[in-house]
Amino acid sequence: MVDRPRRPPGETDDREIDYLICKQCNSPCYVFEMDKGNIGEAQCLVCGNEDVTMFELGEEVGSDDESRPR
Repeated sequence: MVDRPRRPPGETDDREIDYLICKQCNSPCYVFEMDKGNIGEAQCLVCGNEDVTMFELGEEVGSDDESRPR
């Protein structure tokens, strides 16, 4: 048996991302590729944005407010 280094919990390499949010128009974007937990390529079909620095992970938007019990 070979010991593998453990990854810290919450690392995005193995996490499946359903969508991104375009920071220019706030639309969900489903046309993207991830590369080792980072956005490699993305395209917003609403405004045409292709700058990967102008996208964020969809689940990060407002996740603090939605996860708290009321």
